[in-house]
Amino acid sequence: MSRNIVFLNTHFSWGGGENWTLLTAKGLADRGHNVWVAGRQDSEIIKRAKAKGLRTEIVNLHNTLSCLNPVKIFSFKSFLEENNIEVLFLNLSRDRKFGAITGALADVERIIYRRGVDRPLKKRFYSNWLYGTVLTDIIANSKSTKENVMKNLKGILNKEKIKLIYNGVEIPENIEPGFSLREDYNINESDKILVNVGRLFPEKGHDLLLAGMKKLNRLNQSWKLFIIGEGDERDKIERLISEYELDDQVYLTGFVDNVDEYLAQADLMVHSARIEGFGLVLVEAMATGLPVVAVAASNIPEIVQDGEVGLLAKEENPQDLAEKVNQLLKDDDLRTTYASNARDYVKKNFSIEKMVNQYEELID
Repeated sequence: MSRNIVFLNTHFSWGGGENWTLLTAKGLADRGHNVWVAGRQDSEIIKRAKAKGLRTEIVNLHNTLSCLNPVKIFSFKSFLEENNIEVLFLNLSRDRKFGAITGALADVERIIYRRGVDRPLKKRFYSNWLYGTVLTDIIANSKSTKENVMKNLKGILNKEKIKLIYNGVEIPENIEPGFSLREDYNINESDKILVNVGRLFPEKGHDLLLAGMKKLNRLNQSWKLFIIGEGDERDKIERLISEYELDDQVYLTGFVDNVDEYLAQADLMVHSARIEGFGLVLVEAMATGLPVVAVAASNIPEIVQDGEVGLLAKEENPQDLAEKVNQLLKDDDLRTTYASNARDYVKKNFSIEKMVNQYEELID
């Protein structure tokens, strides 16, 4: 049965939550559902949704106060009613508040909040109303996030409301990069290419990453690292690169929209995040057949099977991170084995088809 569905995501830039929104929205639309993506004017999610042929609706929420703007509330409520919206997906904190209010006023049948980060939910004076009454479902994208939500909302949340659905990723067959990292950066054939992907925010652990790379240099200097992403920590990261004398080995690319072309040319993904909701970039790397070294924080041990698809390093331990990276840099056969295992593991557990199947069953 076809459903009328809206995905509300008012983040302006691009990240894991926006990737999930677009993949899930497109997946459900391709199965015959009537799907809209609602977001801010000129945001990345709106641009990409239009490029995918999805219907869009502009909702300009900029902060928490925007959620209480009566004009915005009435406008979105009217949109929901006029299009007979039956399912409303929410992603950000402000979207959760705004969507709960407008969805309840418009009598939307299913109001679903996707929790995409492994942090405690703050209890507010409206928590009983929001989690106990208005939200019909909460989706966690990892076991650790689900457990965190259940613990944090104990006594408020009916455990039947919360469900685990892992993110799905596209599994590429052949990626043909339109550029050569080795040629563009004059990288020797003997040097291995490492990549780290993520917003330049404190929780992504770039300070830990660079401290580990400094220690790696004492073990092995035949490598180059590309840090892909943009964010508030850029100045700090640049200072650390200089302080650790890594200027000739670490490159900041800024935001790029062709991450897959970097992954296709890399030998190893190094992931240093302290907090994750899912670790989408890890799964995307594994889908391209890239082995990984990751810090064993948050839900990452759910994603990276230690000793099967890559290696896990101890939390807040740059030395262990350096040693794990060096172990894979030195062993071509082990990297090849992990790469093959990683791709097979993603196909089995994190396909878009599997994810969309689960969401379709949820809203049926």
